[in-house]
Amino acid sequence: MSRQEKIRNVTIRQQSGLEEAIIKEIEQNQLTWYGHVQRMAEGRLTKIALKWMAKQREHEEDRR
Repeated sequence: MSRQEKIRNVTIRQQSGLEEAIIKEIEQNQLTWYGHVQRMAEGRLTKIALKWMAKQREHEEDRR
């Protein structure tokens, strides 16, 4: 396999079986980060941002 063959990265990852390993590693890192944030003090900006929920906007026809 060479660069001249112009094989897409996605195809190479699927053929080599790395795609699942990469996804599992990302999921593990996300869980680790979430646990880290959960242990933070309540006033920390990161924790506040994680818990923040956007207000739902009214539908256009409901505003008339």
